[in-house]
Amino acid sequence: NEKLLKAAKFGSRDIAIDYYIGRVLYEKKDYNNAKKYFNNVIASNIYDSDHYVFSLYYLGHSNFLIYNFEESLYNFKNYLFQRSRTPLFSTYYVSTIYFDVMGRPDLALNEINRFFDLKPNPKLVNLVPIYFLKGRINRYLDNHDQAISDFNKSLAEFIRPDDYYAALIKANLAMSLAHNGQFKESINYLSLDVDKFHFSKCMLATFHSKYSKSYLESINLASVIIGRDAKKYQNVDDLA
Repeated sequence: NEKLLKAAKFGSRDIAIDYYIGRVLYEKKDYNNAKKYFNNVIASNIYDSDHYVFSLYYLGHSNFLIYNFEESLYNFKNYLFQRSRTPLFSTYYVSTIYFDVMGRPDLALNEINRFFDLKPNPKLVNLVPIYFLKGRINRYLDNHDQAISDFNKSLAEFIRPDDYYAALIKANLAMSLAHNGQFKESINYLSLDVDKFHFSKCMLATFHSKYSKSYLESINLASVIIGRDAKKYQNVDDLA
């Protein structure tokens, strides 16, 4: 790292040095300074260089992490144009910006569908985040059958089914199942994580009250959440 910084100090404009300095700063979460070096590489216009192409990616992610979403979208779309054979993460971030930032689920789905048209190999590519995002978009659009399929595919690809991210997927799946009237299945999914995550307890208490009409179970869960004795209360409103 020190050798790279010394080379830059003495005016080296080797794009490899600029790229790796940018990477060092990026790993240190110094995104604003990292951007300067990635921009140096991009300014070289050496389009067939891996340093050029991956500078577009890391510049896009740096901008994403400091909430420069418009610039990030531009960087990632350039990256997709230059390196269409490895589009997963850029597709994910472009689609996330379209959906979560710009409120354009239609554009987000277009990007995701183009990605799947390339027939990515699940043995080589982690498809969990892209299926989860696709499911969230379809749930937002009330395409719950498709959302359920997307969430299930995301869970099928997951290698750590007990962690927080998997619990988020199961929570979203539960909401789409409940919308389709599959209340028992939705409660079963939330129950899988009720002893591990606070939000799972909260959601399960709500689902028991709203869908299964099991008020006692709802009160028991709510009492655990706020540390009260459920026996003192007759219904959820009293507990609140």
